[in-house]
Amino acid sequence: MRIAVVGGGVIGASCAHFLARSGASVTLYTESELASEASGRSLSWLNAAGPWPDHYFHLRMAGIDRYRTLLSQHPDIDWIRFDGGIFCSDEQEIRQWHQAERAHGYDSHIYDAGQIAALEPCVNPQALSSKVMVNPGEGWVSLPALIDWLIAGFKTEGGELCCDAGKTLPLTDEQGAVRGIRSARYGEAAFDKVIIACGAETPAIAAELGFPL
Repeated sequence: MRIAVVGGGVIGASCAHFLARSGASVTLYTESELASEASGRSLSWLNAAGPWPDHYFHLRMAGIDRYRTLLSQHPDIDWIRFDGGIFCSDEQEIRQWHQAERAHGYDSHIYDAGQIAALEPCVNPQALSSKVMVNPGEGWVSLPALIDWLIAGFKTEGGELCCDAGKTLPLTDEQGAVRGIRSARYGEAAFDKVIIACGAETPAIAAELGFPL
């Protein structure tokens, strides 16, 4: 199966990587460079903190587990860390989050601001609220580094990368079925499936195809 993935952020790179690994013929199109939008400038906090519904909490925990698995398989990686997280807010919200997290079995603790220096000397206690919440199991990932890693595997599996493609949109036939893509730089190409992973632009592209999100 020939699949086009449109979008060079972490979602597009991940889709392209795993599809190529599963045996599909995959081409990844990016409007400019890889990680040029949100994936290149976002805080990638690996957490399931907060009063989430059960289904969303378990989804976030599954994501954390995938990152922990990746790190255990590649312990030399220095762009994933699990050093814990510190959450600051007013005391009412901290206690609300803490109660919800404990109900989920999430590792969550409340400390006085003055106790934080013993846990993390780099944090200025005077900049904190009187109460803070500590979640030891949380971490972070550098998305640009992750994208580079995913793309390296994607290329190893025979994936084709088309950077600086400009605006890239799905092509449809007379029945409205998607049959390929058209990019400003590379023109038209036929594909069996097209995955749109364009971040904030995805709903507008989907809406033009008749799929409001």
